Parts: sequence; structure tokens; C-alpha cells
Amino acid sequence: MAGKAGQKGAKATAIPLRYASGFMAELDGRSAVARELRGRLDDLMADLGGVEVLSYQRRSLCERAIHLEARLQSLEAAFAQGTAENGDESRYAALTNSLLGIFRTLGLDRRARELTLGDYLANREETRP
Repeated sequence: MAGKAGQKGAKATAIPLRYASGFMAELDGRSAVARELRGRLDDLMADLGGVEVLSYQRRSLCERAIHLEARLQSLEAAFAQGTAENGDESRYAALTNSLLGIFRTLGLDRRARELTLGDYLANREETRP
């Protein structure tokens, strides 16, 4: 067991300001932020046909998109709370344009996941009560 009951973990619970590959692995998986980001990443990859069919490059872009989206959400919260700093509007515009570029590269349309008959039957057995 990693630590004592009631003791805080050493992993981060906030999104890093700068992107680093694998940043989500550095987040405390028990935190709401980590769970939300993991869910978004899973949803994005599912929309692109599933992680199994994605190249390394697309998986990397997906992780970057999730980081940018989270940063944008943080800036939006700062705007709503009135705590935004000078220059945050420019930063917001740049992040939005970067995210749009990644989404355009990945594709904005949902892709159907290809299933074999074996996949279908296995999934059917797993979901049967």
C-alpha cells in the first residue's frame, strides 16, 4: 500500500501549466481532475475509432488536446470569477486556436469502430445478465 490512511499522496492534483508527455500519469488518479481528464481522453479516442486503431501520433495529439482543453477551462473559470490576469485574453485565443488545429488534424467527425463477429459475440456475452 502506498502511504498511510489519511496521508496525502505525492502526486499532483492540478493540471500542469506546461504540457509534458504522460502528464496524466503524474496526476493523482483519485482526484476529480484526473478522473475527468481520463474520461475525456477515453471519449476522444473512442470517437476516433478506439485506442486500438490510433497511431502513436494520433494518441499523442489526443493527450495534447485534453491538456489544452483543461487549460482553456481554467482560463474560463478565471474570467468568470474575475481573477483573470492581463494577457489572459491573448493566451485564451492562442490556446483555442491550437486546440482547433489539433481537432482539425484528428478530424471532427466521429468514426465507427470496426468490430468482428468475434468482438460482437464476446461483448454480448460480457453484457449479458
